[in-house]
Amino acid sequence: MARITKFEIAEMNRFQLHDDVDAKVFVQEHDGRALLQISTYDRESR
Repeated sequence: MARITKFEIAEMNRFQLHDDVDAKVFVQEHDGRALLQISTYDRESR
């Protein structure tokens, strides 16, 4: 799992939708900051 520290807006030359998956969202406070974790699972092609 990676920790994202910066988001950048970019343009895509080719757009592709991926498989539908289920997900759980977790919100946790750590060192006075709110952390958001999105965990995905049940991908059929995996």
